[in-house]
Parts: sequence; C-alpha cells; structure tokens
Amino acid sequence: MKQAFSDQGVRYRYADLTASDAFLELLPVINQGGIDLLDERKQTAQLIALERRRGRAGKDTVSHPAGGHDDRINALAIAAYRTRHQTQRQLFFV
Repeated sequence: MKQAFSDQGVRYRYADLTASDAFLELLPVINQGGIDLLDERKQTAQLIALERRRGRAGKDTVSHPAGGHDDRINALAIAAYRTRHQTQRQLFFV
C-alpha cells in the first residue's frame, strides 16, 4: 500500500502510536476544550461509539465496537496528537 501512495506523490508514514493510544490522548484534549470538533455526522458518531475497556494487564484500550468504524475519528486523534507534540517540540527549542 505504501508504494501505491508513493506512486501518486503522497508520503505515507506509520503513526508513532496505536489508534487506542491516540484516542486516550484525545480524550483530555476534548474534555479541556483544547480542540474544536467539526459538526460532521460520521466523525461524531464514530467518537460517541468508541468503547473504553480495561485489559488483563490493567491498561485501558479504546476501540470501535464490533462491526463499527473509526477511520475518521482515528485520523482526527492522530492529527491532534501530532499537532500537540510537534508544537511542544518547536516551543521547547525556541
């Protein structure tokens, strides 16, 4: 798949974190009003449908329900994470 994107001039990178970790990072940002969400029906439905579970090792995971989708909210969560951490790194070195 990476080559197919590259053939079209699109740079394809793997995320620095899992979708679950990105969702867990997004939650406090939303709760603190640190992001304005689009009024977009599918994205909102995917966000509301996310399920948080505690794993056997005690670590929380977040994912869509069986048969559900999370592609739009996943993209938002990763973009928000990268934006926050990229900005923090730039401010640190100023």
